[in-house]
Amino acid sequence: MNEKMLVLNLGGSYARTLARRIRACGVYCEIAPADSGVETVRAFSPLGLIVAGGEGEAALDPELTRLGVPVLGVGAGALSLVRALGGEVGEAAFVSDSMPLVMGDSPLVRGVADCERYFEALHLLSLPEGFEVIAGSEEYPAAFASEQARLYGMQFTVESNDLEGMDILVNFCRSICGCQEEWTIPAFFEAECRRIQEKVGEGSALMAMSGGVDSSVCAALMNRAIGEKMHYLYVDTGLMRKGDTEMMKDVFG
Repeated sequence: MNEKMLVLNLGGSYARTLARRIRACGVYCEIAPADSGVETVRAFSPLGLIVAGGEGEAALDPELTRLGVPVLGVGAGALSLVRALGGEVGEAAFVSDSMPLVMGDSPLVRGVADCERYFEALHLLSLPEGFEVIAGSEEYPAAFASEQARLYGMQFTVESNDLEGMDILVNFCRSICGCQEEWTIPAFFEAECRRIQEKVGEGSALMAMSGGVDSSVCAALMNRAIGEKMHYLYVDTGLMRKGDTEMMKDVFG
């Protein structure tokens, strides 16, 4: 995919949850360790970075904020972003509690209504130079940004049932990073058919089938892409499940 996001995982399982939320927005996304290195991240060519996971003093390389692409720190990732840029993270104002938020006019929270959000922990922050609060208050900076540098952080996370949180991810991936909604089944199907057609060219292809889901789906995709130029081989070993061979003949014969 040409348009893609990269989630930098500082530790824990939340990065995987966040990546699923991003893909649900129609944007292709992969996960990499936060210590992957600047050159590795640059070679991946993401349109934006999201820093997630981590506990305590999880560190982020400041050079990752200077790649020229937008960066969003989420949860503990926001605290790592503050530290990496020379700010300070103070004590937690409260833990495992909710507070009402007033949203600003930043592109990150545009269209998101004032609401109450849950925080695993909300820390007092001394923000780096050039940053301002975009949600919450100066005393309780729930979300903050340097619009000029396109660097963002929010101390709350996006849960699976959080519709407003999904709006924030859409704002970041599409409005700020410029991703299009191209990570969809129809778009993937069309791209893969073109790739198969280019690979096979004027020749033909041979595919072994097992009767399982993977090879059956692949066979359907290959058939749609190159039609009669595709030849299939199925071997009844005598160890197949009952009815599998008959099903293969009926569906693919």
